[in-house]
Amino acid sequence: MRFFGLVLVLACCVSLYAQDSQAPNATGQNLDSASDTNTKSDKSALDFWEGAGDFPPHLRELLATLLDKNEQIKLLNTEMLALQAQAKKEAKWENPMLSFGYNSAHITQPFSFGVNDMQNIAIGISQKLDLSAKRAATARATRTNADIKILEIKALQNTLIASMIGDIIRNETNLKTLELLDKSLQNLDFQINSLGSSKNFNSLQIQKLSALKAKLQIRRN
Repeated sequence: MRFFGLVLVLACCVSLYAQDSQAPNATGQNLDSASDTNTKSDKSALDFWEGAGDFPPHLRELLATLLDKNEQIKLLNTEMLALQAQAKKEAKWENPMLSFGYNSAHITQPFSFGVNDMQNIAIGISQKLDLSAKRAATARATRTNADIKILEIKALQNTLIASMIGDIIRNETNLKTLELLDKSLQNLDFQINSLGSSKNFNSLQIQKLSALKAKLQIRRN
């Protein structure tokens, strides 16, 4: 009976090892590198827009929010994670097979060995070995596709960030231009009112200022 117990424990250990381990060490290293590449791609994108133009914190938060909500980036990120998980699955060993057989011509007391009993007991453990490294090659191809998705995410992030930064710069420029035009119009109103109430009334100068005010109003609108 001790023999049977030892064999069963050995079979359980081999099964657990096969489920948790990956075939080649390079598999785990490449998966880690893929994860690191993803982190680096995110970091390079953040560095790209955090350093450009010295934007205030609220604008940086706006950019980050827009990137997080972008459906294309979400889709590519989901595909990348699925490919990484698939690569891990493809690189794992198959579970070992445990076989057990027992027969006896005269069974008086099962599992009791006696010289008068004819018994035949067979126990076997089989494990498929990937001698041709087919699993490793398949996992490597899947990881390559995951790395391609990471590069697509990085390129899309940089494109979107460049477009967002351009829009922000144009908006900031337009706002500053409007502020300057409003101040100029206020100054012109003050000068026109001052000249109108002045003793040295000059209609020609008031007409020139009024024409300039009209041009600024057209530009503002």
